[in-house]
Amino acid sequence: MVERSWHRGEFSTRAAVGHLDSVYCVQHDGTRLVSGSRDRTVRVWDARTLRPVRTLRGHEGSVLCLQYDPAGTTLVTGSSDATMAVWDLQEGTVKRWLRAHASPVLDVRFEGGVVASCSKDCTIRIWGLEGGEVRAVMEGHNAAVNAISLTTPHLASASGDCTIKLWDLATTRLLRDFTGHTRGLACVHLTPDGRTLVSGSNDRTIRVWDARSGDCVRTLTGHSDLVRTLAMDHARGRCVSGSYDQSIKVWDLGSGKVMSDVRDAHASWVFHVQVDATKVVSASQDRRVAVWDFSGGVGEVAYKFVL
Repeated sequence: MVERSWHRGEFSTRAAVGHLDSVYCVQHDGTRLVSGSRDRTVRVWDARTLRPVRTLRGHEGSVLCLQYDPAGTTLVTGSSDATMAVWDLQEGTVKRWLRAHASPVLDVRFEGGVVASCSKDCTIRIWGLEGGEVRAVMEGHNAAVNAISLTTPHLASASGDCTIKLWDLATTRLLRDFTGHTRGLACVHLTPDGRTLVSGSNDRTIRVWDARSGDCVRTLTGHSDLVRTLAMDHARGRCVSGSYDQSIKVWDLGSGKVMSDVRDAHASWVFHVQVDATKVVSASQDRRVAVWDFSGGVGEVAYKFVL
């Protein structure tokens, strides 16, 4: 029944409303939903009721990116104020500030004790989570590094210079360039097995790449504006994309075809999506975080959203 709903585009929707400006980023785990906004706050919501639980303040600019750990104890945020904050998510307090980027921090990822960040300053930085020290600086892009994807031992980066780069995280050595997009990239995802990259661009396409050879194996077309965000359901071979055309599309990566097309999903640009077995969560310039439920009333399904 759930699979049929995905193919038919049958869903119910709810929204978390409370931010005073654009919502740039979101993460959801079935217990909590955490969102970051142009209003300079991070908001924590009850995932089941979508009622606000806590508001975190500290950044002096837009909260552009965030990630928290599976235990829900540590949150890392990046901002247009060029700083990153490491938060105690349970207490809602800042444990430390990470300062080294010269321009807005556009994406953050962390695994274990390692944090990776990318910036409009064209660099990627690797940090120690506990000490906050910069362990490495990776340079090579010729424009803002808009997104990164971390799958140890590799890191993928996507830039406004129209390229993707794959790096060895331990040595920070550049392994491979991926070229083919004709305009700047906004998002990238490296699969957990390290074999496949998926990217979205201002050329309105999504490209699927062989991470080992650098070859583009498929191009997905259908969006009419910038593909701003991607999320993967690896177990089911699905990719979800969100665009400045205000739509959210669910793709079957095996065939390259659209399974579900949620047009006018938001009243403005879609900035971020997540996906699991039954739901898509999205954040938008329209100040809303939306939950799209494809379960069709089926009983509880474990949440496992992919970043």
